[in-house]
Amino acid sequence: MQAVKAAAKVRRKALCCVCGNLRTVSPDYHRSNDPNYGYGDQARSKGWRDTQTLKCDACEDRTRHALLRPTHVGDPDYDEKRQRYILGGEWPDQYAPDRERLRAEYFALFPRNPKLSHRFWTKEADELRANGETHMVALCGATAEIPKKWSTKKRDPDELIEPDRIDWDTEFEDPATGLWWIDMDCVDCLRVANERRHTRRRQLLESWLAWFACHPETIPDAEADALIGVQTPIAEALNEKDG
Repeated sequence: MQAVKAAAKVRRKALCCVCGNLRTVSPDYHRSNDPNYGYGDQARSKGWRDTQTLKCDACEDRTRHALLRPTHVGDPDYDEKRQRYILGGEWPDQYAPDRERLRAEYFALFPRNPKLSHRFWTKEADELRANGETHMVALCGATAEIPKKWSTKKRDPDELIEPDRIDWDTEFEDPATGLWWIDMDCVDCLRVANERRHTRRRQLLESWLAWFACHPETIPDAEADALIGVQTPIAEALNEKDG
Protein backbone atom coordinates (compact mmCIF):
# COMPACT_ATOMS: atom_id res chain seq x y z
CA MET A 1 0.00 0.00 0.00
CA GLN A 2 2.85 2.37 0.83
CA ALA A 3 4.42 1.66 -2.57
CA VAL A 4 1.14 2.46 -4.34
CA LYS A 5 0.77 5.74 -2.45
CA ALA A 6 4.36 6.68 -3.24
CA ALA A 7 3.87 5.86 -6.93
CA ALA A 8 0.71 7.98 -7.02
CA LYS A 9 2.81 11.04 -6.10
CA VAL A 10 5.26 10.61 -8.97
CA ARG A 11 5.01 13.39 -11.54
CA ARG A 12 3.27 12.33 -14.75
CA LYS A 13 4.73 12.77 -18.22
CA ALA A 14 2.80 15.03 -20.60
CA LEU A 15 3.24 15.27 -24.37
CA CYS A 16 2.58 18.55 -26.19
CA CYS A 17 -0.06 17.95 -28.89
CA VAL A 18 1.41 20.77 -31.01
CA CYS A 19 5.15 20.04 -31.13
CA GLY A 20 5.61 16.73 -29.27
CA ASN A 21 7.76 18.20 -26.51
CA LEU A 22 7.76 16.11 -23.32
CA ARG A 23 7.42 17.58 -19.85
CA THR A 24 6.16 16.48 -16.45
CA VAL A 25 3.23 17.63 -14.34
CA SER A 26 1.94 16.96 -10.86
CA PRO A 27 -0.57 14.05 -10.82
CA ASP A 28 -2.93 16.24 -8.76
CA TYR A 29 -2.97 19.17 -11.19
CA HIS A 30 -6.11 19.65 -13.26
CA ARG A 31 -8.68 22.34 -14.06
CA SER A 32 -12.14 21.15 -15.03
CA ASN A 33 -12.92 24.50 -16.72
CA ASP A 34 -9.92 24.06 -19.01
CA PRO A 35 -11.11 24.07 -22.68
CA ASN A 36 -8.48 21.42 -23.42
CA TYR A 37 -9.48 19.23 -20.49
CA GLY A 38 -10.50 15.73 -21.44
CA TYR A 39 -10.50 12.68 -19.25
CA GLY A 40 -11.40 9.22 -20.52
CA ASP A 41 -14.70 9.15 -22.43
CA GLN A 42 -15.53 12.73 -21.41
CA ALA A 43 -13.80 14.20 -24.49
CA ARG A 44 -14.28 11.24 -26.86
CA SER A 45 -16.30 13.36 -29.27
CA LYS A 46 -13.14 15.41 -29.90
CA GLY A 47 -10.78 12.47 -29.96
CA TRP A 48 -8.99 13.56 -26.79
CA ARG A 49 -7.85 11.13 -24.13
CA ASP A 50 -6.70 12.52 -20.77
CA THR A 51 -5.62 16.00 -21.90
CA GLN A 52 -5.23 19.45 -20.37
CA THR A 53 -3.60 22.81 -21.02
CA LEU A 54 0.02 23.14 -19.87
CA LYS A 55 2.88 25.52 -20.59
CA CYS A 56 5.15 24.22 -23.35
CA ASP A 57 8.70 25.56 -23.25
CA ALA A 58 9.34 24.60 -26.89
CA CYS A 59 6.18 26.33 -28.18
CA GLU A 60 6.59 29.18 -25.68
CA ASP A 61 2.84 29.05 -25.16
CA ARG A 62 0.13 27.19 -23.25
CA THR A 63 -0.98 24.26 -25.43
CA ARG A 64 -3.00 21.08 -25.16
CA HIS A 65 -0.96 18.24 -23.67
CA ALA A 66 -1.71 14.53 -23.54
CA LEU A 67 -1.02 13.04 -20.13
CA LEU A 68 0.71 9.68 -20.49
CA ARG A 69 -0.77 6.89 -18.41
CA PRO A 70 1.65 5.93 -15.61
CA THR A 71 2.80 2.32 -15.46
CA HIS A 72 1.33 1.79 -11.97
CA VAL A 73 -2.20 2.70 -13.10
CA GLY A 74 -3.97 0.12 -15.27
CA ASP A 75 -2.52 -0.71 -18.68
CA PRO A 76 -0.23 2.07 -19.97
CA ASP A 77 -0.65 0.79 -23.54
CA TYR A 78 -4.45 0.49 -23.48
CA ASP A 79 -5.13 3.36 -25.90
CA GLU A 80 -2.56 2.03 -28.38
CA LYS A 81 -4.11 -1.46 -28.22
CA ARG A 82 -7.54 0.08 -28.68
CA GLN A 83 -6.46 2.01 -31.79
CA ARG A 84 -4.79 -1.04 -33.36
CA TYR A 85 -7.96 -3.05 -32.68
CA ILE A 86 -10.09 -0.38 -34.38
CA LEU A 87 -7.77 -0.44 -37.40
CA GLY A 88 -8.00 -4.19 -37.96
CA GLY A 89 -5.63 -5.66 -35.38
CA GLU A 90 -6.42 -8.42 -32.92
CA TRP A 91 -7.40 -7.68 -29.33
CA PRO A 92 -4.52 -9.05 -27.21
CA ASP A 93 -6.42 -9.45 -23.92
CA GLN A 94 -9.70 -10.85 -22.68
CA TYR A 95 -13.03 -9.06 -23.06
CA ALA A 96 -12.57 -7.22 -26.34
CA PRO A 97 -14.56 -3.96 -26.59
CA ASP A 98 -17.27 -3.35 -29.17
CA ARG A 99 -15.18 -2.80 -32.31
CA GLU A 100 -18.08 -1.60 -34.48
CA ARG A 101 -18.99 1.16 -32.01
CA LEU A 102 -15.36 2.19 -31.56
CA ARG A 103 -14.82 2.30 -35.32
CA ALA A 104 -17.85 4.49 -35.92
CA GLU A 105 -16.61 6.95 -33.28
CA TYR A 106 -12.99 6.86 -34.46
CA PHE A 107 -13.61 7.35 -38.19
CA ALA A 108 -16.06 10.18 -37.46
CA LEU A 109 -13.28 12.14 -35.72
CA PHE A 110 -10.77 12.52 -38.52
CA PRO A 111 -10.90 13.23 -42.27
CA ARG A 112 -9.87 10.22 -44.36
CA ASN A 113 -7.76 10.15 -47.49
CA PRO A 114 -10.19 9.16 -50.31
CA LYS A 115 -7.20 8.18 -52.48
CA LEU A 116 -6.04 5.33 -50.25
CA SER A 117 -5.73 1.92 -51.90
CA HIS A 118 -7.30 -0.51 -49.44
CA ARG A 119 -7.05 -4.28 -49.17
CA PHE A 120 -10.00 -6.66 -48.83
CA TRP A 121 -10.81 -10.29 -48.26
CA THR A 122 -11.23 -11.24 -51.91
CA LYS A 123 -13.71 -14.08 -51.41
CA GLU A 124 -16.03 -11.91 -49.32
CA ALA A 125 -15.60 -9.00 -51.75
CA ASP A 126 -16.48 -11.17 -54.75
CA GLU A 127 -19.64 -12.39 -53.02
CA LEU A 128 -20.73 -8.87 -52.10
CA ARG A 129 -20.00 -7.58 -55.60
CA ALA A 130 -22.04 -10.43 -57.09
CA ASN A 131 -24.93 -9.37 -54.85
CA GLY A 132 -24.78 -5.82 -56.16
CA GLU A 133 -22.83 -4.26 -53.28
CA THR A 134 -20.30 -1.56 -54.14
CA HIS A 135 -18.66 -0.96 -50.74
CA MET A 136 -17.41 -3.11 -47.87
CA VAL A 137 -15.20 -2.96 -44.81
CA ALA A 138 -11.51 -3.13 -45.71
CA LEU A 139 -8.82 -4.83 -43.60
CA CYS A 140 -8.22 -1.56 -41.74
CA GLY A 141 -11.88 -1.24 -40.73
CA ALA A 142 -12.72 1.63 -43.08
CA THR A 143 -15.61 1.26 -45.50
CA ALA A 144 -14.32 1.61 -49.05
CA GLU A 145 -15.32 0.85 -52.64
CA ILE A 146 -14.86 -2.74 -53.75
CA PRO A 147 -12.39 -2.93 -56.67
CA LYS A 148 -14.03 -3.97 -59.93
CA LYS A 149 -11.18 -6.42 -60.58
CA TRP A 150 -8.14 -7.76 -58.76
CA SER A 151 -4.49 -7.50 -59.65
CA THR A 152 -3.20 -10.37 -61.77
CA LYS A 153 0.24 -10.17 -60.15
CA LYS A 154 1.24 -13.53 -58.70
CA ARG A 155 2.37 -13.34 -55.08
CA ASP A 156 3.48 -15.91 -52.53
CA PRO A 157 0.64 -16.00 -49.94
CA ASP A 158 3.22 -16.00 -47.11
CA GLU A 159 5.48 -13.29 -48.57
CA LEU A 160 5.36 -9.96 -46.75
CA ILE A 161 3.94 -7.13 -48.85
CA GLU A 162 5.91 -3.98 -49.57
CA PRO A 163 3.99 -0.74 -50.16
CA ASP A 164 4.08 0.78 -53.62
CA ARG A 165 6.33 3.78 -54.14
CA ILE A 166 4.64 7.10 -53.39
CA ASP A 167 4.57 9.96 -55.86
CA TRP A 168 5.07 12.82 -53.41
CA ASP A 169 4.90 15.41 -56.22
CA THR A 170 1.30 14.61 -57.16
CA GLU A 171 -1.48 15.62 -54.78
CA PHE A 172 -5.25 15.45 -55.19
CA GLU A 173 -7.83 17.80 -53.70
CA ASP A 174 -10.80 16.30 -51.91
CA PRO A 175 -13.84 18.46 -52.80
CA ALA A 176 -15.69 17.28 -49.70
CA THR A 177 -13.09 18.61 -47.25
CA GLY A 178 -10.88 20.94 -49.29
CA LEU A 179 -7.86 18.94 -48.14
CA TRP A 180 -5.07 17.66 -50.37
CA TRP A 181 -4.04 14.00 -50.37
CA ILE A 182 -1.51 11.66 -51.94
CA ASP A 183 -2.53 8.54 -53.86
CA MET A 184 -0.99 5.74 -51.78
CA ASP A 185 -1.49 2.35 -50.15
CA CYS A 186 -3.42 2.22 -46.88
CA VAL A 187 -0.65 1.50 -44.37
CA ASP A 188 -3.15 0.04 -41.88
CA CYS A 189 -4.42 -2.48 -44.44
CA LEU A 190 -0.80 -3.42 -45.19
CA ARG A 191 -0.06 -3.81 -41.49
CA VAL A 192 -3.02 -6.15 -40.98
CA ALA A 193 -2.15 -8.19 -44.09
CA ASN A 194 1.50 -8.49 -43.08
CA GLU A 195 0.67 -9.35 -39.48
CA ARG A 196 -1.44 -12.26 -40.70
CA ARG A 197 1.25 -13.36 -43.16
CA HIS A 198 3.87 -13.11 -40.42
CA THR A 199 1.73 -15.32 -38.18
CA ARG A 200 1.37 -17.92 -40.94
CA ARG A 201 5.15 -17.88 -41.54
CA ARG A 202 5.76 -18.49 -37.84
CA GLN A 203 3.26 -21.34 -37.80
CA LEU A 204 4.91 -22.87 -40.87
CA LEU A 205 8.35 -22.54 -39.27
CA GLU A 206 7.05 -24.14 -36.08
CA SER A 207 5.66 -27.13 -37.97
CA TRP A 208 8.91 -27.57 -39.92
CA LEU A 209 11.09 -27.37 -36.82
CA ALA A 210 8.85 -29.86 -35.02
CA TRP A 211 9.05 -32.32 -37.96
CA PHE A 212 12.82 -32.04 -38.41
CA ALA A 213 13.32 -32.36 -34.64
CA CYS A 214 11.74 -35.80 -34.93
CA HIS A 215 13.55 -36.63 -38.20
CA PRO A 216 17.03 -35.03 -38.04
CA GLU A 217 18.47 -37.81 -40.20
CA THR A 218 16.63 -36.37 -43.22
CA ILE A 219 18.79 -33.21 -43.18
CA PRO A 220 21.89 -33.52 -45.43
CA ASP A 221 25.23 -32.60 -43.83
CA ALA A 222 25.63 -29.39 -45.87
CA GLU A 223 22.20 -28.12 -44.84
CA ALA A 224 22.85 -29.20 -41.25
CA ASP A 225 25.96 -27.00 -41.16
CA ALA A 226 23.95 -24.07 -42.51
CA LEU A 227 21.21 -24.59 -39.88
CA ILE A 228 23.79 -24.78 -37.09
CA GLY A 229 25.30 -21.53 -38.34
CA VAL A 230 21.91 -19.83 -38.17
CA GLN A 231 20.84 -21.33 -34.84
CA THR A 232 24.09 -20.78 -32.91
CA PRO A 233 23.90 -16.95 -32.56
CA ILE A 234 20.17 -17.20 -31.75
CA ALA A 235 20.84 -19.75 -29.00
CA GLU A 236 23.74 -17.68 -27.63
CA ALA A 237 21.58 -14.56 -27.52
CA LEU A 238 18.82 -16.43 -25.67
CA ASN A 239 21.33 -17.83 -23.16
CA GLU A 240 22.69 -14.33 -22.48
CA LYS A 241 19.15 -13.01 -22.00
CA ASP A 242 18.23 -15.82 -19.59
CA GLY A 243 21.54 -15.65 -17.79
